[in-house]
Amino acid sequence: LLDAGALSAALSARHPGTVLAPNPREAAELLGSDAEDEGLLATALTERVGRPVAVRGPSTIVAELGRAWRSPAPPSGLGTPGSGDVFVGTLAGLLATGVEVTAALGWAVELHAACGRRLAVHTPVGYLASDLVAELPCALAAAASAPDDRNG
Repeated sequence: LLDAGALSAALSARHPGTVLAPNPREAAELLGSDAEDEGLLATALTERVGRPVAVRGPSTIVAELGRAWRSPAPPSGLGTPGSGDVFVGTLAGLLATGVEVTAALGWAVELHAACGRRLAVHTPVGYLASDLVAELPCALAAAASAPDDRNG
């Protein structure tokens, strides 16, 4: 799992277990592009590295070869220092339990946003990383108890 300054290693390492979740600026730098659209960046980056990626910006795109999903804009309070670290930690935890890469990216995106939505009820902006971490068990429990819409 590469983040921030280590992202450039992904282009040379090409390790099959590499997982990337850059912001749009980082993704554009990796690609040598001036594009800003998360969808275009995610598609291009997943083609370049041959692995699923998530490009996290105003909305988040999780992409794998041939498919992509857009997650709606998360609460603006997630745009604070440390928030991305909580996202990456959540992703690492999911990967460590054996969750498949694309699913882990999608779940990390949703759980991170769910923590932000829970905090937004009382705090409009500026969540601390510790606030997000404290919400993770509740967000996970809510996701686990949500009805499964796939069969109905």
